[in-house]
Amino acid sequence: MQTKTNNQVHAGFFVRLAAYLIDSIIVGVVLAIAVRFPIWISSLVSPDNIVVRDFIFEYSIADIIVYLLGAGYFIVLTYKNGATIGKKLLHIKVVSAEDREMTLFEVIYRETVGRFLSGLIAYVGYFMILVHGDKCGLHDLMADTRVIYCHDSDVRVETPISESSPVVDGETHCANGEYVAASYTAVVPSEVDEEMESDDGSKVSTDAEI
Repeated sequence: MQTKTNNQVHAGFFVRLAAYLIDSIIVGVVLAIAVRFPIWISSLVSPDNIVVRDFIFEYSIADIIVYLLGAGYFIVLTYKNGATIGKKLLHIKVVSAEDREMTLFEVIYRETVGRFLSGLIAYVGYFMILVHGDKCGLHDLMADTRVIYCHDSDVRVETPISESSPVVDGETHCANGEYVAASYTAVVPSEVDEEMESDDGSKVSTDAEI
């Protein structure tokens, strides 16, 4: 389900869920190969390894590393592009509700504290997307963000060409030095009847071929 306000179409629950599942698969596979498998090998060699031993409560250093890398994926891509790979594939992105660029603090707050609280009690913070007017989850409201559709579209703009603009290899060389690609068809008659005035003032009819 989608809602549209201020020329923005807000992404609904299921498309956001699909994007998150895509991201989870990507992050899970990469971390399994690059981090979890080497740590598992080291635990077999040394079961009392400090990396796999409980460090804070029931969490080991390995668990903390995996969490930081996973969160870093969402933080970096959301801050730089407004979208993770999953969101890009589904043409949605995270934007500030205040019509400005998101700050790094807002993104970190959204992707860590916000997501933690959204999933704390039976994922109620995520299910809020189903009923909220702008399709916001708890983490969106906390960071003052929205998730919208961002379809890229090609717009063809016809550039007027003046007689003073030289054409070079099918491109118009504008006054500012830039080349503007132009596609146009010039239609001229094959024969042009012209009347030329001679030196004595009489008019002479000529046929010119172009």
